[in-house]
Amino acid sequence: MALRSAKLFLFSPLHGFADKGRPVWQRKSSMAELDNEELRRLKDVNMDEAPARRHVRDCFRDIQHNLDHILIKTPGDGIKTKESYEVNSRGFEIFSKSWLPESSRPRALVCFCHGYGDTCTFFFEGMRLALSGYGVFAMDYPGFGLSEGLHGYISSFDLLVEDVIEHYSNIKEKPEFSSLPSFLFGQSMGGAVSLKIHFKQPNAWTGAVLVAPMCKIAEDMVPPPVLKHILIGLSSVLPKHKLVPQKDLTDAAFRDVTKRKLIDIFIKQVFLFFKLCRHHTTSFVIATSRVYGLLSAKMFSAQNKIKKDKNAATTECDELVAQALFDLENTNQELKSDLKDLYINQAVNMDIAGNRKAVVIYVPFRLRKAFRKIHPRLVRELEKKFSGKDVIFVATRRIMRPPKKGAAVQRPRNRTLTSVHEAMLEDVAYPAEIVGKRTRYRLDGSKIMKVYLDTKERNNTEYKLETMIGVYRKLTGKDVTFEYPVEA
Repeated sequence: MALRSAKLFLFSPLHGFADKGRPVWQRKSSMAELDNEELRRLKDVNMDEAPARRHVRDCFRDIQHNLDHILIKTPGDGIKTKESYEVNSRGFEIFSKSWLPESSRPRALVCFCHGYGDTCTFFFEGMRLALSGYGVFAMDYPGFGLSEGLHGYISSFDLLVEDVIEHYSNIKEKPEFSSLPSFLFGQSMGGAVSLKIHFKQPNAWTGAVLVAPMCKIAEDMVPPPVLKHILIGLSSVLPKHKLVPQKDLTDAAFRDVTKRKLIDIFIKQVFLFFKLCRHHTTSFVIATSRVYGLLSAKMFSAQNKIKKDKNAATTECDELVAQALFDLENTNQELKSDLKDLYINQAVNMDIAGNRKAVVIYVPFRLRKAFRKIHPRLVRELEKKFSGKDVIFVATRRIMRPPKKGAAVQRPRNRTLTSVHEAMLEDVAYPAEIVGKRTRYRLDGSKIMKVYLDTKERNNTEYKLETMIGVYRKLTGKDVTFEYPVEA
């Protein structure tokens, strides 16, 4: 789907790995042993800039190895792990990490987008995925983890997304990976990053997994309106100033008591990423989450308006028409009930001679009568949305090959080439009824069909006769002209 929206999978934040009944979290060391003097010193380090964060990470390696967490203890045998730094086009030194199967070609690529305050350093699920045969790639955004930049500061969400697109595009273009399916894996804010990447690259990804994506802030967690205005105001005056929450938000983030305890130890004692939310970033999170909530809801709902053949790729035109139908269903009272159960198979942009353009929409054969019931009104509304383009509806039909000589089973007449082309002619001309036909032969022996249309629908068809002629020629390769009978 290409990243198809139909292949976006949402998961709860309460996820984990089971290991034959073994508890998810076990500790070899007591809390007192973990919270030693060395760890307290690490927690007091100013990690605003990347060198300090990298130093803390190096010091933390020994502590990490003493933790008995099921993900940390995932065996690394059979996996090639690589860490590297690379300067991107904006001049930021980006930290990245990869996990690849050691003895086989990856089945597909998984590109990880981490959450706010997170880092790809602790994406231990990458090892699990690599053990399952996937090539896993992860990066720290500028200002996060071990990448260069002010810690936790996002100057522009669009620029952050472009950084991610640039990094993963470079990986996907490598000869050894270019033919593989590729998936986004977005967690928390990384879910919003993944959605944004999809909006910018609708055909570049095979699918996506969104784990607790930042699509919307729970209503009881949103600051009061007055405080929101204050935060937005502060973001313009003190954009890089840290905003420190006074309330422990662990209980709000995790329902399961066991996971709360795990997070209390593993995050507070291990990750050391506190007090880093900055005013400018806070205002962007508040504003963006509402927009993404609306966009993601619309995106998933709009997919009900298109059903393609198995393994058929969804095009940008397909998605635009599906979204337009979804919008009409929710905003146009006249069409709402009629559109409820309707969907399309395909939509195609066509350039017609004479500088005309058309959107040809294929609908399921069994739904053709339902679409015809609302045809004039629906076409009128869609042509408003696709300004400068004429809209033509055609039913999806299959042409069967002629049976082999002597075959006992004959193909149905409505599946012959001639019959399907005749039906397409009726679709293209609709809502006007065909009242007569005449075939003429040119001097070069080629045929042209003259079709006479009922004058009752002249107002709904006359303005796009040239488009109808061009669409039929492109669909069938046959020449046709449309006329209205001259009244005596």
